[in-house]
This record gives sequence, C-alpha cells and structure tokens, in this order.
Amino acid sequence: MYSSPAIGEAGSVFFGSSDRKFYVLDRGLTLANSSWPMFRGDSQRTGRLKLALNDGISDVWRRQFFGLNYATDLRALAVADPDDDGANNFQEFRAGTNPLDAKSINRVPLSISTWAGSTVGDRDGFRTEAQWNIGSDIVPDGTGGYWLIESSVIDYAIPGPGNHRLRHIDANGLVTTVAGAEAGNIDGPGNVARFSTPSAVVRDSKGNLFIVDRTGHRIRKVDLSGNVSTFAGSGRGYRDGVGPTARFDVPMDLAFDASDNLYVADWFNLRIRKITPQGVVSTYSGSERGSRDGDRLQATYDGPVSIARACPK
Repeated sequence: MYSSPAIGEAGSVFFGSSDRKFYVLDRGLTLANSSWPMFRGDSQRTGRLKLALNDGISDVWRRQFFGLNYATDLRALAVADPDDDGANNFQEFRAGTNPLDAKSINRVPLSISTWAGSTVGDRDGFRTEAQWNIGSDIVPDGTGGYWLIESSVIDYAIPGPGNHRLRHIDANGLVTTVAGAEAGNIDGPGNVARFSTPSAVVRDSKGNLFIVDRTGHRIRKVDLSGNVSTFAGSGRGYRDGVGPTARFDVPMDLAFDASDNLYVADWFNLRIRKITPQGVVSTYSGSERGSRDGDRLQATYDGPVSIARACPK
C-alpha cells in the first residue's frame, strides 16, 4: 500500500510504501499499472472511477486527448502513461506534449532509490538509519524537507499498535520525532501529545500543521513551537459547530483553500466538511450515500476518503 505521494521542490516524487520505506522517483513516474492506492475520490466500494481529481491537469486537456468520457477512462489518470513513453499524463500536460504519441516526448530515465526508512521500529536517525511502523502521509515543509505521518489502524476506526507520530525529515535526510508516541488523545508539547491514527497532514499559510486524527475523530493543530492542540472535533458523530463542539466520523483527509479554510473528507458521514480559520465547522458538500452530481449540498458520495486543492486552469 502506498501513501498519497508528495511532489518535492525539485520535481521529485516522494511516496510511502507498506514496506516501511519512503521512496523518491528522481525524474519519470511510470506507475500506471499500480496506481489504485493513489486514486483520490470515492471509496473503492462503489466500483466506479471518477477522475475529477483536482490533480493539476485541466479538464479541457483531458477532453482533448481522451474524449468526452475521460472521467471514466483509466488512461486519463495523472499517473497513467497510455503511450508508454516513460512520461505520465501530468508530465505530458506540463510539457505540452501528446499523451497518446510516444514520439512527442523523449523517454525519461526512471531512477528509484530509498530516501529514508528501513525496518520496523521507532528510531530517529539519518535516512536509512531511521525506522518507523507505517508511514501514511508525507508533505513538503517548504525548506527542502518533509513532514511525514506514522500510524496504524484496525478495522477502519480502531487505532492499531505501534507508533502514532509526526516525524520530520530535513533537507539532509535527518529524521526526528516531532510529536506523538503510542495511540491516544492528549494535547500538549510534542513529547506529551498523543494522536489516534493520524492519517494526513497539511500546512497553512503561516506554517502551522493540521493533522487528521482518524480514529480520534478530530482535527489536530501543531503550531510553530511544536505544541499540539485539538482544532475541531471531540468524539465520533455528526454535528456542525465551533471547535470541540463539532463531530466527525472517521475523517480521512484534508486540504486548504487560498484563504486557509480547511476541507475535510469525512468518510463515514459521507460529507465534505469545511473549517474556517476560527474553527467554525460546517457541512460544505454531501448528504447521504450515493453518487449524484449537482449542487454541492445536493451531491452525494459513497465514502469520501481523500481530497486535494484544485490548481488553477
């Protein structure tokens, strides 16, 4: 199983794997035949694929090359390489080349190496000297390093054994533990704080980190000093409100808009929730189980598990 990939500042792609390592793809990314874990959108249970992924590729570009049915065409995935030329659709979109013509772009050598991690454990250290249990998300820190989340889960909503932590890999590859240890729901300084299956992490415009606490049913905040607090939620359920008065049911992922509003994929509630910078939680989209398109509050989902901010077309 892979975590959601992260794009490095030099264009490299970083992703986590169930072998407890983070890999870096230095140039080409050709994972079209193993890309299902990277899909964004509805739960796999629907058996449907929707490619409205907010993945940086213009819908107009997809329609040009894959036709009106691009939204259900596996060849149109960002990580797909339909012409087998060593460049995926995202690279072809950025380069302005034809994704269906192998002669339109030179083949790009693919180089994969282990950037950090080795065997099961909880050791900090330099690159492959470091250990963790299961890495679940990784994002750039803006200075050449990466924030990564480590957690485990049993049966969707029960925290698993092992580490539930926020780790940091600096630009030189030094891995350190910032916050967390075993599973729990404790606010405080990094060495005191506990997470309950942290599953995704994003950074706001001021540098604060926000973490989805999946089995804690909370959104946690880590400030610039490393202090952890509960930003929204306090138990399992469905309720709009302010801060801890709100309820989530297995939140899975989150993303910021340009105004630092958070959008949360609230899996078991079948909704997308919005949280303002002041901590006001509301229902942004979704209502009941289904696959209906339409106005955001009339649309339905079958278990939203991931969300990403759209890039301008």
